[in-house]
Amino acid sequence: MTEIRCATVVEANALYKDAGYSGRAAPGDLIVAAYRHGELLAVARLIPQSGHALWLRHLCTMPAFRKRGTARALCLWIRNNVRTPVIIFPLPELIPMYQSAGFRITDADHLPVELARHWAQVKRKYPASEVMSSETEQ
Repeated sequence: MTEIRCATVVEANALYKDAGYSGRAAPGDLIVAAYRHGELLAVARLIPQSGHALWLRHLCTMPAFRKRGTARALCLWIRNNVRTPVIIFPLPELIPMYQSAGFRITDADHLPVELARHWAQVKRKYPASEVMSSETEQ
């Protein structure tokens, strides 16, 4: 059974490094992680934004645990337990996974100001990406 709980910056950065991922956690991030039998399987950074939102970044699963529902379980936990709206700019191929965890495509016009700049960069690099939110209504 997968246990979801907070992780430290050190734990998250060790997973990113071990997985060969370029993301890095920083102090001030809320780091949510999936563990099984004490082993760290996946992490996600939730970065506070003005306007009472969190930005989900750098969701990463250890390669041996990919395509087993670990990231989806982590996203479901975030969606069901974090009361602040969570915004994500997923890679196009990951949109269905986020949708299966209850995130929905939303209008980019409602982004907090500091996220609008990041969204413009993502959209240039990945034109098929979408803004997604944990909110069910706007």
